Amino acid sequence: MPFNLLLLPLLGGYIFVSNCNYTKFHLLRYDGNRLLIPGTVISGAGCLIASSATVALLKIYAPGIIAWWHHIAAAADLHFPYLGTTLLSFVYGAMLWLPANALYPEKKAIVRAIRQHRDPLELMLYDAFANDALLSLSLKNGKVYVGWLAALQAPGNSQRIAVLPLMSGYRKSEDKTVVISTYYSGTYEKMLSARDSGYSFRSIDDFAIVLPVAEILTVSKFDPGFFYLSRTDDD
Repeated sequence: MPFNLLLLPLLGGYIFVSNCNYTKFHLLRYDGNRLLIPGTVISGAGCLIASSATVALLKIYAPGIIAWWHHIAAAADLHFPYLGTTLLSFVYGAMLWLPANALYPEKKAIVRAIRQHRDPLELMLYDAFANDALLSLSLKNGKVYVGWLAALQAPGNSQRIAVLPLMSGYRKSEDKTVVISTYYSGTYEKMLSARDSGYSFRSIDDFAIVLPVAEILTVSKFDPGFFYLSRTDDD
């Protein structure tokens, strides 16, 4: 097989590993070619093996298709051995990720990647999202948000997270204690009541805020009962 034709299964392998839910979230964790090249080679080799097997079966059970391809290649003056096999391997790589993703949904792949890598922040965000738990997020500028994670982010390259706030405030510069200055629950309740009455209002999800991960100083679970009990003890 000519060496330049091997670029086709490699290109198909690259398309597959870059789009398949089972592999793409692992690729996001690594810089450069640490995982991309091995994944592309393995996937490309798999596509080439699958296309070779397909061609072998077609020669036995559907020789007319092989004859038709030879006619097309001759008419186009494409006299390259194994051209059909390598083209088919590219098609496999470029298309098979679609049914693969249907069988292995994105959310399941995200959870798998988070659990395998065990990054503390990703694990905490996933646990909060899965259990609908409140989070307290302190930013470098002193701002504090308490709320629910609005979406489960793809692991490895999460530069921002979306939070649906329940309350917000700031940390005192003197002792870093949290002061809550804004409550959103009343607004949400009014919106839900108005929606139940038949009025058309914005969705509560529209109030989600996006925070850069680089600006987040700390993330922790938030227990309202413990928080207000500690405020009473301080008083």
